[in-house]
Amino acid sequence: MIKYFKNFIKQNENKTNINFIQFLSNKKFINIKSKIFLYHSTNILPNNFVLYDEYNGENSNDWFNELPIGYLFLTTDINEAESYGKYIIPCELYKYDHIYFKVNSDNPSRIFDLDYGIDLYKPNKYFNFFEKFENSGKSVLIIKGNNKKWTIITSINNIIPRIDLANEYYNKIN
Repeated sequence: MIKYFKNFIKQNENKTNINFIQFLSNKKFINIKSKIFLYHSTNILPNNFVLYDEYNGENSNDWFNELPIGYLFLTTDINEAESYGKYIIPCELYKYDHIYFKVNSDNPSRIFDLDYGIDLYKPNKYFNFFEKFENSGKSVLIIKGNNKKWTIITSINNIIPRIDLANEYYNKIN
């Protein structure tokens, strides 16, 4: 895992994100099955952040209303997460049983959006990721893109938002 963080830091040009990843590199997980932190972003200060408010659209962008009901997106790409909000909330999952699909893209969330119908454009090919996920009985859908960029879709009830870590980080830098 340390090797993953070091490689990511070398590739990442955004100093704030590098500092955030370095900050997380020595933090303990709540779930012993967790291996990496997943990222969610918000414009709400971490000490005021409530995941269920984010899901209900009270504190979110309009695109949240287009997500599958009861599910949220997470990402392994901190730069992507940052593009959706000012504050990054590291997350873990309660359950990691998953189905995954590998796509040849640097932006796996866009591939999912096209396939699910969130995007205005139509894909050249439909994969039916979400339907296959629902039929699998798994807790997590992963769309794996290039360069270890993954889009993770899971039930809101499966997410452990690490607000404690977000608060610690943002209090430290402010």
